[in-house]
Amino acid sequence: MKKMAMLAGIALFVTACSEAEDAPAENTEAQAVAASATQDATAPSAAQSDMTYGDIVYGSPDAPIEIIEYASLTCGHCGTFANTIFPTIKEKYIDTGKVRFIYRHMEGNRIGLAAATVARCGNDEETKVLLKALFAKQAQWLQSQNPLDGMASVLLRFGISRTKFDRCLSNTEMHKEIVEQSRHGTEVYNVTATPTLIVNGAKVDDYRLEPLSKLIDDTL
Repeated sequence: MKKMAMLAGIALFVTACSEAEDAPAENTEAQAVAASATQDATAPSAAQSDMTYGDIVYGSPDAPIEIIEYASLTCGHCGTFANTIFPTIKEKYIDTGKVRFIYRHMEGNRIGLAAATVARCGNDEETKVLLKALFAKQAQWLQSQNPLDGMASVLLRFGISRTKFDRCLSNTEMHKEIVEQSRHGTEVYNVTATPTLIVNGAKVDDYRLEPLSKLIDDTL
């Protein structure tokens, strides 16, 4: 599927969202994709099945603390968290078995949906690498004249050819997966902004390193 055709398809999905009920304004575009995909999607191809579905999980399932992050790849604060805070949390708490960290999408527009989709263009470990790369180069691709071309340029360095990029981008099953994660965050945890952290089931407003570390230490 050609890039312009995919963009037109996503734009069509976005137009359909105007009649959605009870949807937060920031999630309207992305939820429209899910509505259209539900009607039009066929079973994923073998290539689509190679993509990573479900939560992105770091750390031991036996860790005493579970942190869920709802984040958007187009969110600057999420980029700050991913690039400057998460590495310390991973080294200090995740890698030492104290925290199980779950990444979930909270995408509210078609560019975020596209980024989240192509970030899952591989197995679980590859997806973690691609997420890290997209956050690390967020300003570069997001501010480029064509963000899709910018994303493709970033991911090409990690072995994602443009053909594979476009194939992953067209996966409507993944569109539904990502939008459902966003919907779940809104309905279950009342997530209204990104990044939002859920620590052992309780929403945390402050994602800065010092207060987050203190919360983890106090909970252990």
